[in-house]
Amino acid sequence: MGKTLRPEHLKFFTARMSQHSRVMRCELIADQNEYLFRIRRTLAGSMNDIIVHLTDAYRYGFAEYFARPRQIKGGSYVVIGMPHADAAGDVIDAAREDHIGVGHIGKFMGALNLKNIWEYMTPEERRHQEAEE
Repeated sequence: MGKTLRPEHLKFFTARMSQHSRVMRCELIADQNEYLFRIRRTLAGSMNDIIVHLTDAYRYGFAEYFARPRQIKGGSYVVIGMPHADAAGDVIDAAREDHIGVGHIGKFMGALNLKNIWEYMTPEERRHQEAEE
C-alpha cells in the first residue's frame, strides 16, 4: 500500500464526494504514506465524520487490512481506489465486525447514506448473504 494511485483516481474520488448529498466537506489528511480523507457529512448531529483510506492495493486482503493506517478504526472506510482491484470477501466480513467498511467508491457512495457505514451491503452482497442463509 502507499501513494501510487494516479492523479485521475484522486480527482474521481474527490469529485464524487463533492457531488454526494450527504457530504458537506472532503478534507485531505496530511500523511506521508497513504491517502487519507476526513469526510464531514450533513446532518452533523446524526451522521458522524468518516476517516477514509483510499488504498492503492490491487488485492485488498488480510495483509493489507492488518497493515492499514492506524486512523482506520471503527466508523472508518477503506475505499479500493483502482477500478480493476478488489477485496477478499472474508476481509470485508472481518472489517464489518470491526465496524469498518471496505469496497469500491460505488459501495462507499451508498454507505454514506447510513449512520453505520459498515452495515451497507451492495445488492450482490445481500443476494450472497441470503443464499448462505
